[in-house]
Amino acid sequence: MCGNSTEISEVLNKRDSQHLIRMFLNQMQINKDDFKFERGNFGKPYLLESVIFFNLSYSDNYIAVVFSRQEVGIDIEEISNCKFKIMDRFFTSNEQSYIKNSNNLNMTNQRFYEIWTRKEAFIKRDGRGLNIPLRSFDVLINENVPYFNTIFYNNHIISICVDKKEEYEIHNLQLDKLDMFECCINN
Repeated sequence: MCGNSTEISEVLNKRDSQHLIRMFLNQMQINKDDFKFERGNFGKPYLLESVIFFNLSYSDNYIAVVFSRQEVGIDIEEISNCKFKIMDRFFTSNEQSYIKNSNNLNMTNQRFYEIWTRKEAFIKRDGRGLNIPLRSFDVLINENVPYFNTIFYNNHIISICVDKKEEYEIHNLQLDKLDMFECCINN
């Protein structure tokens, strides 16, 4: 949200997103040309009549895509100096303390985006998006919070949210200037 994703957002539209998902499914040797895309009540896309769930996110020149056998959310953000005054509006007091108790500015920025990407992945997994107030849940407390995995890559943070911990693989594909991450969660 705080990063600049102009380049990809100008290129990536609904049809391109569906093509990208199909391309990854084919790479995973799930060859079904008749996948039908639908949208949930709050707009989250899903594959009709499938046990495969997916989600995607983009930031700058990166696209992150995740597949799972359960509801899943993903977010990618560039680590930068964001305006920390938004923490009061979107983060719990526990999350704010975690960020403010960092040893240095780099760690503060990393922790900020760790919390931010986890919150985004959480609301995307749920499917209601920003209909869930970001301050209404704490991504650091393990009670009633799904499993999160956060990956740091090339000054970016990728967070994945699922209900139960699963094994997965991450693949990095480069297409010209565009890096794509495919996170395949296997059961």
